[in-house]
Amino acid sequence: MCNALLELMKDELDEKREEGIREGIKEGESLGESRINQLNLKLSELSRSDEILKAAVDREYQKKLLKEFGL
Repeated sequence: MCNALLELMKDELDEKREEGIREGIKEGESLGESRINQLNLKLSELSRSDEILKAAVDREYQKKLLKEFGL
């Protein structure tokens, strides 16, 4: 009986953990999208639209711009 209860609890905890991981991934994706959108808007406002394309293909350049704008 005790082993069955432990197994049931383990399954429930595993499900909760997996749900938390999925929620964390969604939140992280949303945050990342928001940062990139903010960067694109800022570059556009500053008439630096050509840098949007460069940042889209060059991850290091994108990181540099995110740091430059505090995003």
